[in-house]
Amino acid sequence: MFYRRRQKRISQLVEYYSRNTTQLLMIKIFKKLIRFEKQTAIELDSAILNMNWNGLKIQQVKIQEPEIYELKDHEGLIIEIRSFQPVFEYTVANSIIDATSGVIFEDKPKARPFYESAPFAIEVLSESIRPRSIGRKIQGEVAVLSNRSFHHWLIDDLPRFLLIFEREPQIHVLAHPKSHSYVRDVLEIIQPSKVTYKSVTRVENARFISAGNIESFPSMRDINILRRFAETYNLNVHHADQSKIFISRRFGPSRNSHEIYFESLAKKSNFQVLYFENISLKNQISIFSKASVIVASNGAVFANVVWCKPQTKIINIYSHDWDTDSVRDLCILLDLNYRKVHFSKAESLFEELK
Repeated sequence: MFYRRRQKRISQLVEYYSRNTTQLLMIKIFKKLIRFEKQTAIELDSAILNMNWNGLKIQQVKIQEPEIYELKDHEGLIIEIRSFQPVFEYTVANSIIDATSGVIFEDKPKARPFYESAPFAIEVLSESIRPRSIGRKIQGEVAVLSNRSFHHWLIDDLPRFLLIFEREPQIHVLAHPKSHSYVRDVLEIIQPSKVTYKSVTRVENARFISAGNIESFPSMRDINILRRFAETYNLNVHHADQSKIFISRRFGPSRNSHEIYFESLAKKSNFQVLYFENISLKNQISIFSKASVIVASNGAVFANVVWCKPQTKIINIYSHDWDTDSVRDLCILLDLNYRKVHFSKAESLFEELK
């Protein structure tokens, strides 16, 4: 009895931590405890090229060519070259969909994930655990809108879902029953004809766009899909123009101890202070698309720069504990005026921006 309870609890913990890719080390530890046998992810493109179907029923349609971008600094020097694979639309019969991660598996006892279904390295995706408690099969074609953390969801998952929805507006949509507010916001905006809320389910046909890049950095084709979404549903006209905005993380899950101090500096410099935890995705899009200056502490909120107009000033207040160039690279791609400022210089920053 104790052993079964322990196994059940460990399985629950594995499912919980697998929702966030930053917890991979914990996942590996738990898998060791339950003697998890890794199943190598299936590469659909390779299976088609080598005619190695292994019982799979796959349809593949090429919809976009490969892309390469040169990221240049303000002096025109190349700092990085990013390449993106061609994009395919897949329809795979008899699949299992995990609505949390968006990963799609073959429907077999020792199910393996499909590599193209998620923007993870194949080594990471092969660590995925076959979902349990699988519900009744949904007939017809189904597309999933994942429930991952905001940055990865917006940059990696939403463009691929929106492209499927553009191509087939009547497709049956799968979403997690405890979806984040931003996931539900999108469903409310696009109003799909059929939505099923299940964490895991079997489907007759899973339809998805291949992930052409490893997560966290978009191609311009993905940016254009997001912007087309905003334009189609008039999401950049519902909020008053706010020229100077400070986004506080005081009430966020990763709050910064300096946020109250930053807020006081921002207000003295005529910034409006906003808390994005209480703002719908629709209004987040509107705010970023209209602002001329956006200041925030480093975090997922900067994924919203995809909505900004060119040359918007983006200022990232960072600390030594958390410093990354991912926001800079995204701003370079989007022709935004990016700066990062150490938190110790916040006072002089806001004085300059008065």
